[in-house]
Amino acid sequence: MVNPAQAYKWANQNGICQKILNAEDWSAVDDRLSLGVAVLRDDFDEAIALMRKLGDGRLVPKNSYRQWPIFKKFRKTSQFRSAYKSIFGEDFADVPEQNTITFQLEWNPPLVDGKAQPSNSAPKPN
Repeated sequence: MVNPAQAYKWANQNGICQKILNAEDWSAVDDRLSLGVAVLRDDFDEAIALMRKLGDGRLVPKNSYRQWPIFKKFRKTSQFRSAYKSIFGEDFADVPEQNTITFQLEWNPPLVDGKAQPSNSAPKPN
C-alpha cells in the first residue's frame, strides 16, 4: 500500500495518498515500513525518531536515504540533514534528481538500389 500511496503523493494527490494510508493498520509493521509511512504523512518528527532507531545503515543503508524516491521531500529538510549527520557521522550530500531520460538515436535511411538516398527523399519509418 505504500507504493500506490507514494505514487499519489508525488502526483500532487496527497488526499488520496492519505486515504490509502489511513485505511491500513500500521501499528505492527517493521520500522522500515513505518518510516516510509511517517514520511508520506509528512510526520517528520516520527520519521526522525525511526531513523535514529534504525541506526547506522544495517537496516536502511545510507544510500537508500539518498536514492529512494520516498525520501525526496524529507531529505530537503534541516531535520533530516541533522539526523543523518548524527547517525552516519557525515553531512548529507544531495544527488541531483533525474526526472527525465535522454536518448540519442541515429537513423540510417534505407538503401535504395544499394545507394543511400538524400535525407529529404528517403522514406521515413512509420
